[in-house]
Amino acid sequence: MDELENKYHQLHLSSSELDELKERVNTTSDEKLVNDMHECWEQGVTVQQADTDSAKAVWQRVSKRILPQETGMSQKKTRIGHWLQIAAAVIIPVLLISLGYQYHHQQQLAQDVMTVTTEEGEQVSLSLPDGTRIKLNEFSRVTYHPHVFSATNRHIDFIGEAYFDVRKDSLHPFNINADGMDITVKGTKFNLKNYPQQATADLSLIEGSVILRAQKTGQEITLRPGQRSILDKVSGHLAVEEMREQLDNVTAWKSHQLVFRNVSLRDVLKTIQKTYDVDISIQTNLNLSDLFTGTISSSDLNESLEVLEQIYHCKAIVSGKRVTICR
Repeated sequence: MDELENKYHQLHLSSSELDELKERVNTTSDEKLVNDMHECWEQGVTVQQADTDSAKAVWQRVSKRILPQETGMSQKKTRIGHWLQIAAAVIIPVLLISLGYQYHHQQQLAQDVMTVTTEEGEQVSLSLPDGTRIKLNEFSRVTYHPHVFSATNRHIDFIGEAYFDVRKDSLHPFNINADGMDITVKGTKFNLKNYPQQATADLSLIEGSVILRAQKTGQEITLRPGQRSILDKVSGHLAVEEMREQLDNVTAWKSHQLVFRNVSLRDVLKTIQKTYDVDISIQTNLNLSDLFTGTISSSDLNESLEVLEQIYHCKAIVSGKRVTICR
């Protein structure tokens, strides 16, 4: 393929070059045109080399300079064979390239943003292109740009709750924009909980190291394994604490469990209300300050209530969104 033909397939022809190519096509035999087009096909000339503006510009130039006009048509009938030849060799390929690129471009735009979401009661596991694994809890969302995300540019946006197992890469940090905080890691495991409707967000570090920065104040901290950072979204303050419960309790939601260690019965009931979106009414004498230690289901309301019934010798009656606890 010579330079002129290459520029044609790149959609970079000037007006004079287009005239030159048109003249060449007009004087070339059918056999040679077929051979030339076959050669281009074999060389894998593709539409990805083009851009939208260039495709449009070439099509406008071709349509103006090559398509026959209504005036003077009778004087050009003897040239109809050549016009068809030109149309087949120039106009149709340009049309195919233009349409093909538009389809390719639309497909690319459709994939420009990848979003994974979960609804109530759903959990989803996903792997990112770099090998990082994420497990989303309910009402969560991960967003990233596939055409930008790479081994050297690892960035996502996140809301909700998720367990992250980030692929280690000391040269290319993994960055998370998480509604009020920026998180930078190079390879670690942690649980992140950051729901927009909640006043605080927290990150519990299992392995590795994490750098957090409050977007509101610019405060920056580095966590060690076994620590939790809590962001006050109103003040923008980041606090650090040693996790009082065992680390596996933080991610109990992954196995659809609620784990309690020395938690008051009052708080246990509040957690059940929130988890199952029910209203609990107590019509018996229960010591709500009693400390509860145990594991109950986060996916089966009846199973959770059965645990309380056995421990506190009570009866739980479920009616729609209302739960009544009595003797």
